[in-house]
Amino acid sequence: APAISKAADPYQWAADVLQLRFDEAASFSGAVMVEWNANAVHDMRVALRRLRSALQDFGQMIDGKSVKRIKTDLKKIATSLGEVRDIDVSIAALENLSLETQEDSIRTGIDELINELKNGREKAHARVQKTHRSIAFEDLRVRFAQLIDDLLRQQQLFRPADLNEVGRGVINARLRDFCSLADSIYVPFDGPRLHELRIAAKRLRYALDLFAPDCPDKIGGFAKEISKLQSHLGELHDCDLWIENLSGRLTKKSSQRGGKTAIHLAASWLLAKFVDKRGRAYRKAIDLWLEWLATDFIDRLRIRLDAL
Repeated sequence: APAISKAADPYQWAADVLQLRFDEAASFSGAVMVEWNANAVHDMRVALRRLRSALQDFGQMIDGKSVKRIKTDLKKIATSLGEVRDIDVSIAALENLSLETQEDSIRTGIDELINELKNGREKAHARVQKTHRSIAFEDLRVRFAQLIDDLLRQQQLFRPADLNEVGRGVINARLRDFCSLADSIYVPFDGPRLHELRIAAKRLRYALDLFAPDCPDKIGGFAKEISKLQSHLGELHDCDLWIENLSGRLTKKSSQRGGKTAIHLAASWLLAKFVDKRGRAYRKAIDLWLEWLATDFIDRLRIRLDAL
C-alpha cells in the first residue's frame, strides 16, 4: 500500500489504495481463464478479498450507492473462484494423505475421490468462465474509475484530520468486531461461530497491514499473531467441511450397502484422519488464545493503536 504520512490527503490515499487493489485483482483476470491454473485462482481470490476489505474499510468515505453494484459483481467473481479454489485445496489434501497409507485399497479409493473432485472442478471452472464473460473486467474497470472520481469529489462527506485518524478508526472497528466474537473460541464444536471468528481475524489483519505497513515495531508482531490464529481456525474449518462431506457420504444407504468398496474404505479412513486433524488445529488455536490472555495481547494492541 502507499506510504502513510500526516501530510497525505486521506481521500487521495484511499483512492490510490483502491486503484492498487483493483489493478492487482484485474492482473489475474486472464490467467484464471486457463483451466488448471490453480495459482492464478488463488492469487486472484486473495486480491479480490483485499480489495473488498479495503472497500469496506473506506465505507465512511465512499457513497454507498456508487459502490454497491461493484461490490456485488466482485462478490460474484470471488464466489465462483472460491468454488474452484476449495476443490484445488481438497485435491492437494487428498494427494498428501494418500502418501500416509500403505493399504492399496485405501489409496485406490482416494484416487477415485480425487477423480470425482477433478470432474467437479471442470464444472466449477466453467462457471468461472461464464461469470467472467458476464462481468467484463474492462467494463468493471470503467465503473471502478468512476468510483474513484466520485470518492475524490465527495470529500465534504467525511473529513478526517489525517490518515492516522482514519487508520485508528478502521482498525478499532475491526478489533471490536473481533472481540465481539472472542467467546466463540470456547465453543469447540460450533464450526460456524469459529469460522466467523476467523473471518473477523482476517479483516483485522488486513486493516493492520493496510494502515500500519511502516510500523512493524509497533504493529507487525500483532499482525503475525493474528495470522497464526487465522491459520489454525482455517485448518479447523477445512476439517469441518471434510467431516461433513465424508459423514454424509458414509451415512447414505447406498454407501452402507457397498461398505467394502474402495471409496467407502477410503472415506472411513479419511474421516478418522480429519477428526484427529481438527482436534490438533483446535488445540493450537486455544493454546494461542490462552497465551494472548496471559500476555494481555488485546490490551497491548489497543495501547499501540492509540500511539499511532
